[in-house]
Amino acid sequence: MQISCFPAIRFRFDIQSCSINNLVTCYCESYTRVPTEIYCSNNHRRGTPTIIPAKLEDRLLKDYLAIIPARSGSKRILRKNTVLLAGKPLIAYTIDAALQSLKLTRVIVSTDDLEIAEISQKYGAEIPFLRPSEFAQDQSSMSAVVSHALESLAKEAADMDGVVILQPTAPFRTGKHIDEAIDLFEKSLADTVTAVCLAEQHPFYAWTLSNGELAPFFSLKHQTISRNDLPSVFYENGAIYVINKAVLNSGTIYGEKIVAYPMKLSDSVDIDTPMDLLWAQFIMNSEPRYLEEPNG
Repeated sequence: MQISCFPAIRFRFDIQSCSINNLVTCYCESYTRVPTEIYCSNNHRRGTPTIIPAKLEDRLLKDYLAIIPARSGSKRILRKNTVLLAGKPLIAYTIDAALQSLKLTRVIVSTDDLEIAEISQKYGAEIPFLRPSEFAQDQSSMSAVVSHALESLAKEAADMDGVVILQPTAPFRTGKHIDEAIDLFEKSLADTVTAVCLAEQHPFYAWTLSNGELAPFFSLKHQTISRNDLPSVFYENGAIYVINKAVLNSGTIYGEKIVAYPMKLSDSVDIDTPMDLLWAQFIMNSEPRYLEEPNG
């Protein structure tokens, strides 16, 4: 039988169903959770109790809310979240990746813009509210945006074990990346897991400029150290944040224990400037894996 659990996603279940916490939960070979109340094709609300594999049981006990923050006021690329990349709105790639994830329970877009909301719904995300303008300014913090989303969802968000922030400017992040980051979050007992990428330029080689004169950002002695002798340096690529919900109550997305989820440079493209957009288009046109639809 086929059951629709997320918008625009259909799974085929052909093994069995069981009643857990008053929800009829069907599971298949990949042990994916269906986080909605479901009736099978025979309209049976309760299934025969069964022994659930430990791998499935662990996954059933955890709920993750994906929040895709997408405001309308981008500056360097006007209306960046709706700009077309290989014929699709930029935000669609992040929605596709979220819906491909086997770990996410719910995928919402937090936006202040009706066009972004319409596009997001078209590609399968939920729009349970429109973000007020005070949370859609240049100075609006990510923690404030996420806190507003959780407050808007109220009781629905209370049952979530963690929040996953997916910025729509990372078109090469996949559902597999998301699931791996969540796995790392669970195994490491982190407060926050953030996706990172190896820095191409080491900050020890950086300079400051004042009145036309250069000064080393650190010290001149660092300028003579071989790159191979320097510690590796990483930067956040903005693709994935997995956060313990309790951390958000302190007004930040970073808890005491922050664990890195490394990603390849080619998967870490962050669309911020027109040049970034051209680079992303070049990658999609050059690599075979991007010649197909992201959810195809």
